[in-house]
Amino acid sequence: MNETPMELAARQWFESQKLKVSRILEVPGQRRADYSVTEPGAEYVTECKDKDDPLFQKALLKEARQKGMAVGAAGVFRTNTLSSVFKDAEDQVASTPAAPGAFRIVWFSSTGPGGDFVADQATRTLFGSVDVIPWPDMHHHLDAKLCFYFGMNDFFRLRSLDAALVWNGKGIALCVNNYSPRYEAFKVSSLYRAFPNPMDPVEEARLGRAYLLDADIDRRDQSAAQKAVCAKYGWYGVSAIAEVQQTGISMV
Repeated sequence: MNETPMELAARQWFESQKLKVSRILEVPGQRRADYSVTEPGAEYVTECKDKDDPLFQKALLKEARQKGMAVGAAGVFRTNTLSSVFKDAEDQVASTPAAPGAFRIVWFSSTGPGGDFVADQATRTLFGSVDVIPWPDMHHHLDAKLCFYFGMNDFFRLRSLDAALVWNGKGIALCVNNYSPRYEAFKVSSLYRAFPNPMDPVEEARLGRAYLLDADIDRRDQSAAQKAVCAKYGWYGVSAIAEVQQTGISMV
């Protein structure tokens, strides 16, 4: 089977990390992941997914072709479309036979115009992450930081996924699922150690670089999320920036 450009990029990156990459054979009527990535003592069952440019980028390009320049903005937040992509990936890696204790990951690629935007949406979809501004009292606030699991998120329900590698054509982010039953084992894997700053909510919160909302609440209720995070950290209040605006400029 010929590799797609996305699959080729994934294989070449894994091989650059001194990992062995083998194509998983398709089985009629059964779902299978794309690759078995191995090293002595560990296996990473990997499914590759990609996502095209967002609609607003396409609209900007169309306008730029007509006028020579276009400026627009869109919110970076969790999307149902990307959620479906990750759910499909989990189904495939979970359905693939592997060695006991094998890790199961998704390689998510968005490398065209707007790739940064889609990659940001992907990480927010997995983590339900939102930028928040804490108010220790009614007169003072702290600097904004990311709060993991503040909103609806996919990692909580996709526990067969140990991690996602999110590639935007410029760099790769390792998104770690601390809800996976293999979380502690994955933290000592060579893949985890290959990243100086993996997006690991537990570690980011421990180091004070982010907040972590681990309360058992309905994330669809943002008022409940605000109350829960304030109760955890002892804040008077919190301002949630639900949509981080990103401006796109296209010139043709």
